[in-house]
Amino acid sequence: MVIVWLLLALGVVIVVLFWKRISASWLEYVERRYRQKKNWKLLEVTIPIEVTKGPKAMEQVLIALHQPGANIIEKRFWFKGLQNIFSKIDCFLDQWIRGKRKEFSLELMGRAREVHSYIRVPGEYRNLVESVIYSQYPQAEIVEQNDYTEDFPVELIGSVYDLWSAEFVLAKDSVYPIKTYLSFEGKKGKTEVVDPLSHVFEVISELKKDEAIWLQMIIRPAPESFYQRGEKVIAELSKKKPPSKSPAEVFIDFLSNLIRAPFEPVLTEKEEKKKAPSLSQRERKIIEAIENKLSKLAYQVGIRFIYIDRIDAFTASNVSAVRQFFSLFSSLDLNAFKMKPISVKVPVTARKFLKRKREYLMSYKERKFPQESSILSTEELASIYHYPTEAVEVPIFRKKPKKAKPPSELPVM
Repeated sequence: MVIVWLLLALGVVIVVLFWKRISASWLEYVERRYRQKKNWKLLEVTIPIEVTKGPKAMEQVLIALHQPGANIIEKRFWFKGLQNIFSKIDCFLDQWIRGKRKEFSLELMGRAREVHSYIRVPGEYRNLVESVIYSQYPQAEIVEQNDYTEDFPVELIGSVYDLWSAEFVLAKDSVYPIKTYLSFEGKKGKTEVVDPLSHVFEVISELKKDEAIWLQMIIRPAPESFYQRGEKVIAELSKKKPPSKSPAEVFIDFLSNLIRAPFEPVLTEKEEKKKAPSLSQRERKIIEAIENKLSKLAYQVGIRFIYIDRIDAFTASNVSAVRQFFSLFSSLDLNAFKMKPISVKVPVTARKFLKRKREYLMSYKERKFPQESSILSTEELASIYHYPTEAVEVPIFRKKPKKAKPPSELPVM
């Protein structure tokens, strides 16, 4: 009996010590099992030349796609308390048992001077996604395509092709926003809009047949804890804490306040607020920016980037263009993207380094959600992923306008 209890205690200790690794492995397993059961569809979206809608239209698409089918629990239970209980149980089962995730993958692929835009969705959401896109882009063309990643087999990495890969995450807490498309419109007004995507498309327009640039953004609705954390950050920033003091200074202040207490009147709540130091203009702008982000729907976003080319013609300078694209959204007082290179060689053997590259390529192909991610509002996400505006000349991305047929009433000569 004692041995049994010792084994149980040892098991508990092992679980506690390695809980983070065990839970991550389990979640990865149930998510992989869920993805394998799903009938995924890769839809290519092509926009006509005459359509000039910008990121605002894409933001409306992202808003409509947020939490599809989320009202199922609400319809099933009319009693609010019971509804909340069953909703939490359902979320727990989705995360830890079923591995169910309401997620989509927004992708850009550039190859041989062509740009293609894709959205990968579960088959059950295909009609919903198409109807949402058509509502904003009535003349769009949506076609199911084969997976473009199959053109580059994993086995050829290291023998024929080489790749450079990275992930992009926010440098600070996700409650701090990045610059959005509204900032770029404000620079030159409504008549002349700067589209950050032009930096990426310019590089893609020069790609050869055997080289490719892939951008992948896997999105899922942000958890409720994000908004709770944002409210806490706002509360902390609004209080404007005084600079920290040494233990000696704290003791002196305590004695001073103790001596003055009998002779000074007690301040009311309003008087204390007036006495408190006021926020600077810069601090107020930061709080307003965070409040604006929290007022919008948000997604948990994992961003991947891969550049592939033949070993004998690898052009590393193409990587800098994508890095520059994400740097355009940086804000000194708020947030910015930081790049986490995956293909940077560390002190490991060449064999392990090659294995790491192939594993990352497989993660991209399987659309595996990255271990590190950021939370972006619909406005922020639409800024980095949208269909090109009139400010970007991408003729191959957009389908050519169809020629109208001649009227049937024309006389025959």
